[in-house]
Amino acid sequence: MNPNTGEIHHFSDESLEYEACWDCNEYCLLTDVDDTKETLQELYKSFKGSNKREPGYLHCDVMKKDGMKGVNVYIKIGKTGIADKTYGIDSIYTCKDLDELSSLCDFNKHGFSIVNCICFM
Repeated sequence: MNPNTGEIHHFSDESLEYEACWDCNEYCLLTDVDDTKETLQELYKSFKGSNKREPGYLHCDVMKKDGMKGVNVYIKIGKTGIADKTYGIDSIYTCKDLDELSSLCDFNKHGFSIVNCICFM
């Protein structure tokens, strides 16, 4: 974009997905927290409708704050999940319910934020 005229000369498909930190010049993923929470709710309703039970895990991408790297992970929901024995999944965190899970989309004290919801299990 030309800052003098406001004319856009080049706009790539991913230009709004990543941004460099002005302090350290490291690139990080930009995310819309409200959109992530909405996707989480939609996937939850779809899972409940199809499976007639509460999900045991969320498969998702998180952004870790120590280095701002994206990681593909599982987050456990509740005390027990059907996926424990079926899939042998290691989770990075356990939350009590959907509200607590949704709060992980915001920056929080746990050192990561959910940036993309893939599926419930």
